[in-house]
Amino acid sequence: MKMAPRFRTIRIGLLLLCILGLMGHPDIHAQTNTTTQTVTALPDEEALHQELRGLKKVYEDAVNSGDLKTLAPMFGPQSTGIIALNQEFHTLPEMEKIYEDFMSMLGPDHVYRVSLNPERSLIFGDIAIARGTSDDYIKSKGHEFNFQSHWSAVLRRENGNWRMINLQATMDPFHNSVTDFIMTSIKRVYGGVGLAIGLLLGIALGYLIFGRGKKY
Repeated sequence: MKMAPRFRTIRIGLLLLCILGLMGHPDIHAQTNTTTQTVTALPDEEALHQELRGLKKVYEDAVNSGDLKTLAPMFGPQSTGIIALNQEFHTLPEMEKIYEDFMSMLGPDHVYRVSLNPERSLIFGDIAIARGTSDDYIKSKGHEFNFQSHWSAVLRRENGNWRMINLQATMDPFHNSVTDFIMTSIKRVYGGVGLAIGLLLGIALGYLIFGRGKKY
């Protein structure tokens, strides 16, 4: 009877040692530290949305001013993109070359403006999926064009900056203000040519029929 309390004391002591041993185990500390880092590594979600909204003005200012160098922080080793003209780029210099070719195609004294209409992004940790539309305006050679395109982008947050992983921009290739203008111009030109050819054929046919009739 006198031994029972001692055994209980021993068992309690062993239990406390086991608990203290587990608390001091390196794996337990690693898991605790990892959890803490995951929680504190990123700002709250609304702050991340604010950062992404800030990229809208950065992009618009870069394109509308013609100076794309301010987009450099958005590029990384894995960046890639395809714009509406089915042109692919991986680096900022490649994107600048596409932009310069497009501007030269518009001719001198042109005007080009773009305005983004982003939807609310989807955020998964340090990955964001952004999407929306853009309103584009072009004035070239006395003609004005307004059209809209759709775009989506995947970005990763690294060292406080959002870097582009992939960008896609598309537009209707058959029904937009540019193609409508081209088709109208073609119809106007070839419609006039067709009318002239029809008149000439009508005159020739009338001569063959009625002119010969007079001879006989």
